[in-house]
Amino acid sequence: MSILKFTSSADTTITDAFKPYTTNRAYYANMGAADSLEIFSIVHSGSSPEKSRILVNFPITEISASRSVGKLPQSGSVNFIFKLFNVAHTEILPRNYDVVVKPISGSWDEGYGLDLENYSDNGQTQTDGFGVGWKFKSTTDPVSVWASDGGDFYSGYDKVFHLDTGLEDIEIDITDIVEDQISGMLAPNGIAVMLSGAYEDGTNNTTYYTKRFSARSSEYFYKTPRLEARWETVTKDDRGDFYFSTPNLSTQDNDQSIYFYNKFGGILKNLPGSVLPLVKLEDENGNTIIEDIASTLLSTGIYKATVNITGSEDAQLIDTWYSGSSVFHKGIVDAKVREFGDSYAQPDYVFSITNLKNSYKNYEFPTIKVFGREKNWSPNVYKIANSSIEVSTFKNLYYKIIRIVDNMTVIDYGIEPIPYTKCSYDKNGNYFDLDMSFFEPGYGYGIKLMLLDGQTKIELPNIYRFKVE
Repeated sequence: MSILKFTSSADTTITDAFKPYTTNRAYYANMGAADSLEIFSIVHSGSSPEKSRILVNFPITEISASRSVGKLPQSGSVNFIFKLFNVAHTEILPRNYDVVVKPISGSWDEGYGLDLENYSDNGQTQTDGFGVGWKFKSTTDPVSVWASDGGDFYSGYDKVFHLDTGLEDIEIDITDIVEDQISGMLAPNGIAVMLSGAYEDGTNNTTYYTKRFSARSSEYFYKTPRLEARWETVTKDDRGDFYFSTPNLSTQDNDQSIYFYNKFGGILKNLPGSVLPLVKLEDENGNTIIEDIASTLLSTGIYKATVNITGSEDAQLIDTWYSGSSVFHKGIVDAKVREFGDSYAQPDYVFSITNLKNSYKNYEFPTIKVFGREKNWSPNVYKIANSSIEVSTFKNLYYKIIRIVDNMTVIDYGIEPIPYTKCSYDKNGNYFDLDMSFFEPGYGYGIKLMLLDGQTKIELPNIYRFKVE
């Protein structure tokens, strides 16, 4: 599974709005325990606009630890997506405006205020209190004050997101901010969300009241502020669907990848001495077709070699992985000749998930195996005699997860720009890993599959159901 979810470790709203029926601004109000977060700007002719901003922090230490143990790819191979989820309400909803996300330079205390309406819960004041507000940020002694009212921010990192109808969730890439917080270039104080420029400061003389999002104290499991790490980690092993090169295709399309998995006791291990083996291919008579093919180490114990060879008829080949006189592995590759049809008819496929259980514990991390073949597959006599069912591998197969009770999408098809729900494949077919901690226990879920044919998306009809306990 090429996605990790990190829920906010702190979040709150700060505001300089007028308290109801008074001329006093809510500089000291704290809303750290409220179940909603709010941004707005209210324009007045005789005074500066009333403003509200959101502060959110994430567990950077936990994120860094995930990278240290190999659960998260290194910098440059992963994107961090910040997500806030809309809250429906009965107030006026602003439309057609921009919000901006900025990294916060000063540390702050979340607090435990609840009142988003009357701002009756004081946070930090000049002498006492607890929790961040418009003027004060934390409960240190002496009292810690923002250098600028409304928060202190690093420059050069602004991310802008446009809301058209006002009903949208926010989903924005903040990879550079998170990576610099992990590395220590930025203090790990989270990010602020606010109306952008003229939308907040009253320059365009328009009120934008009010936009609300779910906070981390929300009762809705899937609506809390989230940082999603997304990356592509697809195994593309052509051993089970290997083809000779053809002049009909480009060099890139003719390239075929074969893998060697160095497993001992079910655990992947690198070869001793950081050896990168060479690979040779022989025919079934022992004649060398190609040799000294370089391999690469993809991850612990997984080696890949890319080959491009010609052939005029289907053949069984032997691949040998070696270094000097040492042989690490010998395998079999069934090489086929590509066929090109004289009609445009698209084949129909039959899919099944062969190892899906009825239920899982929320700490399980199963590999889901997808079996697919052509619907009207007709085996030849040899295959019938050997009880061999031909397995197709699909190089552009994606999955998504829905919650059955309300058809809510929990994990959507991740295609562009990061194919994070693309299925891997090897000689046994397609597969993907699924982290059950991603799902709220007590519900039934469904797996849906989609084939990508060029720019055409073909969603398959079946739903494969399971429950998380």
